[in-house]
Amino acid sequence: AKAVSEASADDMVTTSTTASDRPTESDFTPALAHELPALYHERQQGRLCGLHAVNNLLQRRAYEPTDLHLIERELADLEASAEPWSFARFSRCLCTAVGNADFSVSCLEIALSRQGLELQWFDKRRGLEHVRLEELGLKGVIVNVQEHKECCESNRSRHWFTLLRQEPGEEGQKQMFYNLDSRLRRPVVLGGA
Repeated sequence: AKAVSEASADDMVTTSTTASDRPTESDFTPALAHELPALYHERQQGRLCGLHAVNNLLQRRAYEPTDLHLIERELADLEASAEPWSFARFSRCLCTAVGNADFSVSCLEIALSRQGLELQWFDKRRGLEHVRLEELGLKGVIVNVQEHKECCESNRSRHWFTLLRQEPGEEGQKQMFYNLDSRLRRPVVLGGA
């Protein structure tokens, strides 16, 4: 099975939004109770959106915060042994020290691989028509957005969320995508590919 991630990195472009641009439930087709299958949906707690995105994609509480923090620690140790004075290592330590720790795409990739999923990066500069939403084995899309806080331009944060694809359960049903953003009160039906 595969998961696709639009992730921020030096070679990738990220989206930018302001607080007023954030999606709300009214921006999407609301799911009626009888239309919505039983979906696992973790709600936002602290700065754990990466954890929520992974668990929402896996449709169960596969990981606890300590599990992903341990993966980040393993990554930091590998980084330290390879380049003890690297800027990446310094910035990771600084972000952790000031409480800005968010889970990296590498952490999410390892967490998903430990559950048998392959994360495939998507460079949004190529255009959304290159995302293969019909691909066999696609479980969903993990999206990473950069957000500007209104208080100052240098205050940026990122947010991870999952778009889950569910295959049809009965004859005549279509596959559906659901927005499982942890900031939403409940999953939202997005429709088919």
